[in-house]
Amino acid sequence: MKKLILMIPLLMIIVGCSSASGLHKFNNDELSNKTEGLAFNPQLPTELPFEVEQAEFSHPPKVQQPYKTLTFDFYGEDKEHLTVLAVNGGKVSSTSQEEYQEVLVSDKSGKYFVDGSGNKTLRWEEGGIHYILEYFAEQSDTKVAKDELIEVAESFK
Repeated sequence: MKKLILMIPLLMIIVGCSSASGLHKFNNDELSNKTEGLAFNPQLPTELPFEVEQAEFSHPPKVQQPYKTLTFDFYGEDKEHLTVLAVNGGKVSSTSQEEYQEVLVSDKSGKYFVDGSGNKTLRWEEGGIHYILEYFAEQSDTKVAKDELIEVAESFK
């Protein structure tokens, strides 16, 4: 009977850990505050496929453009690097459109692509903002699957 009592919590822990998605929570408040007062405020991820060691925000110099672009870079301690490019307005296209795979990001249409170096790109649009999420796999040993990138995109708030 004692073995059974000990086994039940152990099984609950194993089941709980095995159902986890492998994503890490990320508090995006500091980055969101940096975009206040800009032309637009994009949504940002609340979960990432690695523990974030450093997060940076940048935007191009003020020049006349038909659209505005903001870049967010996330770095992990094992050389992981994920970039979010948010483009407000204009048309966003790629020279390799035919190589993108159609995917769903929540209920929105998205496009997924893996280049020859293993870098993974996920694109979608929400609220008139085009999002491009890119994971630079070639410089990291951390493997990130397509489904994990989609989960990251679905965590945007």
